Amino acid sequence: MDNSGSLGCGASVLTPRTQSVTNIVSIPLSSFTSVQIPDVFTFTETTNASGSGTLGSSHASVSITSTNTPKAYNYTSSFDATDENGHLIRDANGNTIPVHFSLSDPNPLASNFAVFAGAAVGFTDVITLVGPSPSAIISIHISAPLSASFSSSNCNVGRGIADNTFYVSNTVIVNGVTYADPSGLLGSAIEMSAGCPNPGEIGFLDATFQAQAGSKLFLEGGLRVRAALNGDYLHDFDETSFTVTADASQTGKYVLDILTPGAYYVDESGLRNPFASPLATTVAEPATLALFGIGLAGLGFSRRKRAAK
Repeated sequence: MDNSGSLGCGASVLTPRTQSVTNIVSIPLSSFTSVQIPDVFTFTETTNASGSGTLGSSHASVSITSTNTPKAYNYTSSFDATDENGHLIRDANGNTIPVHFSLSDPNPLASNFAVFAGAAVGFTDVITLVGPSPSAIISIHISAPLSASFSSSNCNVGRGIADNTFYVSNTVIVNGVTYADPSGLLGSAIEMSAGCPNPGEIGFLDATFQAQAGSKLFLEGGLRVRAALNGDYLHDFDETSFTVTADASQTGKYVLDILTPGAYYVDESGLRNPFASPLATTVAEPATLALFGIGLAGLGFSRRKRAAK
């Protein structure tokens, strides 16, 4: 059953970001002379994060592509050993003594540069409880399924996290002032970390709770995907591409029924019992979807929430 409410999709794209560093290496040309060579390294990363969805279905994806150029500079040189006067040094058989030099200068940015990105899809519904009397205590039953699948394009690179959540925050209004009611806090969450393959997970919130007439209930949830790519986790950081994707087929689906006779609830548009089970009332039409932007690095959707019980 799809519920009306505001659904937000976060999406953003970062232009390529580049960092450079120069190392000076010394390459010997003879026993007493050498040349100084500057090694220039670059690291470039491009991140794309997007979220999309409708009530009852949501999708979020993050992709990271990184390149360090070059992976390393390699040098070799060979020369005959000489003394401080520049004369060749010979062994007991009169042969010159060869000296072989080799050096590998790896890209230092490969182990120091970390990339983090995220995308989210979320919804919020707000309802107000109406009782047979202003002081009535109303019993409410809620059921909310959760499901999510998680995939990674490269299970050996970086790390990813996907979570799908649903929360009910209960507040009560006294003399025009809104107070939080900890006893009315409900929640359910699924969280998955990088691991392949991941067939997905299913959760369910099924609870009966009480709240005072005049209280507001904030029903919030959504799908979030985060991905991080760090050179410390990689043997080969060159030309690395990493994508994390998650889908939630139940985002925004829930049923909210009033058990107290003579009580009901209204949403922000004034509809009565819009999220009740089909036997209780007719389902309201979904509201128009609203888009909003979210940032990268520490990204997530804002919501009033408490730890899931």
